[in-house]
Amino acid sequence: MLKDKDGVPIGTVRVSRDITKVVELEKRIKEVRDNLNVIFESMVDAVYIVSKDYEIEFMNKVLIDEVGDQVGDICYKAFHDREGPCPWCKTTEVLAGKTVRWEWYSRRMNKTYDLVETPLTNIDGTISKLTIFRNITDRKRLEEERICAGERQLQLLDELEKANAELKDFAYIVSHDLKAPLRAITSLAT
Repeated sequence: MLKDKDGVPIGTVRVSRDITKVVELEKRIKEVRDNLNVIFESMVDAVYIVSKDYEIEFMNKVLIDEVGDQVGDICYKAFHDREGPCPWCKTTEVLAGKTVRWEWYSRRMNKTYDLVETPLTNIDGTISKLTIFRNITDRKRLEEERICAGERQLQLLDELEKANAELKDFAYIVSHDLKAPLRAITSLAT
């Protein structure tokens, strides 16, 4: 409100600013965020995002169904009941810009996962770690069964080779034992 030198109101000042671009940007950010959420929620793999301070920022439904909603909790406490970062944690490497792929066995869930962890640059410029968990428990079990089957095949092949050698030795002995009486008969006949 504008006042004269005696303090009597004489007018108002109105300030306006065109915020159309800001509103459009906010709308676009919401659309992108909603689209990403749809993508994450439709994945069969578990996904979570953790901050540099190990705070869980996001979990998709697959992971929530597996371990419960832990968003806002510290990952090493929530997932592993630890008081500090896990010795196998790749967060430092990922926050340094490296994408890491590794296998991890969860005793808690009795499953083996193929993990892909990659840096995620947030809108505010901070970097978080995005982790995708692919359950490979069945594949690992089949690989182990295949290895065991291969080892069993080698063992059977070895046993077969030994049996063949014994059979060859037996055939030689039988052949020799049969030839000896025949030689005697042949020499008597002549």
